[in-house]
Amino acid sequence: MLEGKELELEKKYLSKTLKVVRENIKTYNNKLKNAKEEFKETKQYLSSEYHNIDAEEIDSINETLRQICFRIDFASNLLSRGERQKLSPYFAKIKFKIDNEQDAEDYYIGLFNLFNENQYPLVCDWRAPISSLYYDFQCGKAHFTAPQGLVEGELLNKRQFKIEDGKLNLCFDTDMTIQDDILMQTLGQTTSSQMRNIVATIQKEQNDIIREDIYKSLLVQGVAGSGKTSIALHRIAYLIYNNRDTLSSKEITILSPNKIFSNYISSVLPQLGEENVNQLTFEEIANSQLNGYVKKLESRESMISDILTNENRKKNVQIKSSFQFYDKLKQYIKSYFNLEFEASDIVLADERVPKEVINNLYHNLYKEKTPAIRIEWITDYILERINISRNNDEIA
Repeated sequence: MLEGKELELEKKYLSKTLKVVRENIKTYNNKLKNAKEEFKETKQYLSSEYHNIDAEEIDSINETLRQICFRIDFASNLLSRGERQKLSPYFAKIKFKIDNEQDAEDYYIGLFNLFNENQYPLVCDWRAPISSLYYDFQCGKAHFTAPQGLVEGELLNKRQFKIEDGKLNLCFDTDMTIQDDILMQTLGQTTSSQMRNIVATIQKEQNDIIREDIYKSLLVQGVAGSGKTSIALHRIAYLIYNNRDTLSSKEITILSPNKIFSNYISSVLPQLGEENVNQLTFEEIANSQLNGYVKKLESRESMISDILTNENRKKNVQIKSSFQFYDKLKQYIKSYFNLEFEASDIVLADERVPKEVINNLYHNLYKEKTPAIRIEWITDYILERINISRNNDEIA
């Protein structure tokens, strides 16, 4: 635990940081109030003058209303972020000296970025490149990857804080990522109806997963309760933060086991300053894909209840769950595609490929391949035979 001068310096920095946070909250409140007032006035004008203005002006006013709504949402999000920063603006600090530079710099790490009036970063977002030093390295030689490339240097100090309701309750230096005291206190508070963010307790192995390249597919394995879902959500927040020009929350979907689980994890991304992503259950996907084929898909709960009380249903489920049933289903699918496929003559660029040739390719020459592969190979055969490009309009 820090004492004396060092502790006083940290208290002063916290005070300076909270002052900026309060000023930001005041600014966001004013912007939100003004935007709401402007929306109200514009809406009233549209209502009163609707029959006196032409369609072009109506469209222009509606576009103005949409822009005001965007400003209201933006200011509301910043205000919510400010209220969270007022409680705890940061949880860690690192001192890092870049190679070939004279002085080391202090970097405070929190949930969100915070800048003063001169745009100097008082707090760095936990997803920022430099923040990875806190999670990945002990004191000594360290590096991180910035937009301009690899930055190497020396990590001189790591400091952890526990700030609650704007008060500094715990502050000490450590060479580990997370001190046991903070980790245990944080984990002890996670019993809730909703999952919480874990940015202050991320371990190196977890950080590696969170910050892995966006273009890689990841398979994360672990026992129940090991934090797989939490890390996946933090990875989503990280990817959105670092790829805002090409990725949004609307383009991400979580396949959830059920609605209860969806509700449990629904608070994590908003805590991290991001919009919630789409969440689908397998039941919802199946219902959408089987729409028109089945009237209603039976819920898992209903199926289990029926199995427990209906002996015939139990036997049916046991049969359908067996490898024998799986093999029979594969045989049926294979025979179905073989029986159902019947080609027609294909004419392209004044060239004719007889149906007999195509049927022979499908049923005999390529019969060991899956139907999709057979069609693909037949396509290649036809294109090569008549010497025509795939890019030709007729091919499409």
